Amino acid sequence: MKFKTRFASSPNERLHIGHFASALFLWNIANRFAGEVLLRIEDTDIGWCKPEFTQLIYDDLNWLGLTWPEPVRIQSKHFHEYNSVRDILKRRELLYRCFKSRSEINALAEGGPFSGTPLKPSEEMLLLENGHPYSWRLSLENAKEEFGQIWNDLDY
Repeated sequence: MKFKTRFASSPNERLHIGHFASALFLWNIANRFAGEVLLRIEDTDIGWCKPEFTQLIYDDLNWLGLTWPEPVRIQSKHFHEYNSVRDILKRRELLYRCFKSRSEINALAEGGPFSGTPLKPSEEMLLLENGHPYSWRLSLENAKEEFGQIWNDLDY
């Protein structure tokens, strides 16, 4: 099996020195092990990502002399796949709507991983009716039940 890694950049700004360092490191490792680096464009944040920055990613990596196999995976072109998986996880009751912001979750997770729980249906409905934004989150409790010993054996 061929060694593969990936460089996944979000086209929401110009690449910076950290991106360049990461890219050069990845391509060096891939070359050392006769592997390849896949390029992935992380453009799922529609409000922040811009097509002109995608082109600049290509330009900057080309300027560094780096190459990658085609086609490049453009994440926003795969929303239908992600939605299908989300729907399967919802049907299996492994997801719940979380109305907390990233900063709220980060504050709650100071002592370890965030382990939220679903709201009561009446509370959730009220937030939905008032247009509160939410993200789908994995229910750790339900996942542990669903996957049993496999989940408990995970080293995380």
